[in-house]
Amino acid sequence: MGDDAIGCPAPGSTADRAAELRRQARLVDDLFDRIVAIRRGLPTGADLEGWRGAAADLFTAAVDEQGAHLGRQVYRLDTVRSSLRADAYFIETETVSLGGMP
Repeated sequence: MGDDAIGCPAPGSTADRAAELRRQARLVDDLFDRIVAIRRGLPTGADLEGWRGAAADLFTAAVDEQGAHLGRQVYRLDTVRSSLRADAYFIETETVSLGGMP
């Protein structure tokens, strides 16, 4: 089977590994942008015009909770994206073998 558990190809050349990490980073970029767009599209106080009492309170709480959840996801994706880019950079610029000797 040459693939690991997350569906990535078995390690190949350094360039192939770095390219795969960069491809994954682009996928994370796309997901990041989509989540940010969804978060920006959440209703605001202006959307509550005419709402009163418990309905307005529940709606506001739900929107706030969803916004916070999406914010956490954006943070996680940013961390993953940074890690993928750093790993790709490391692979591309690696000058010492993994055995410790050049």
